[in-house]
Amino acid sequence: ERRYALPQKAALCKKVLLPLIAIIMIGCGGSDDLELSGILERKTLEVSAPISELIVKLPVKVGDHVEKGTVMVELDSEVVAAELKAHEAGLAAAQALLTETTSEFKRQARMRRERVVSAQSYDTAKRRRNEAVAMVAEKQARVTQAKKRLSDLTIRSLVKGTVDQMPYESG
Repeated sequence: ERRYALPQKAALCKKVLLPLIAIIMIGCGGSDDLELSGILERKTLEVSAPISELIVKLPVKVGDHVEKGTVMVELDSEVVAAELKAHEAGLAAAQALLTETTSEFKRQARMRRERVVSAQSYDTAKRRRNEAVAMVAEKQARVTQAKKRLSDLTIRSLVKGTVDQMPYESG
């Protein structure tokens, strides 16, 4: 069974709460002006491009309010877009080669089980198929890199805020 010491809590409340209420009431009297002292801090973020390209568009101006994700600067994407197309074409060629070498490898494997072809022919087909697999992986990585570079050419606001400076001009 628990017993509570109510008289002690009531005494504590009288000692702490009454003076606190008195201070609050004193603070409510007097003038309507509220004076505060302290430091007002703001967060400044520098936005920069990971790739050096020509600025083609500045959709925001100094003083504009921006939300997170708002486009701040657009850089020239012509060269990077062409690189992406070239890498995608290389990937398509590598995938076609992989299809061809996989078919040849399966054919060689079947013929090897039937002892119609030599181990060397089977090994050559296996090596070519493995090289094609590696080539597809490399081409996929290059396409991913080019897509990342292309997305880096559109610089977006990382946070909600106000544009304080624009040290660059279009062109």
